[in-house]
Amino acid sequence: MNDILNANHEVYDPSGKSFYSIEEASQIVNVTRRTIAIYYKHGLISPYIDPENEIWWFDEEAILRLKRIEQLRSVYNLNLQTLKLIVQLMNEVERLRKELRKLQAL
Repeated sequence: MNDILNANHEVYDPSGKSFYSIEEASQIVNVTRRTIAIYYKHGLISPYIDPENEIWWFDEEAILRLKRIEQLRSVYNLNLQTLKLIVQLMNEVERLRKELRKLQAL
């Protein structure tokens, strides 16, 4: 698991948000911890990581993303490469929405 932790991630900051451990996330989404680790390794999700004890934490947004990914995988039988492409497109759409909101605020 340490080699996975060396990838890009956000540092855990318990500043009032609701966070879930990997065990809780796996129960909420009904996937194994291994599946979550594979999704992380392939860049599909980005958990917050507590640098002191290397525990993964998931906020509500990450839980929703996990649910979407798992639904796409199970309903449409998509492979990791296709899931990664869809996640990249979702990220780009979100970036463009934020940019549009900034422009509209001017």
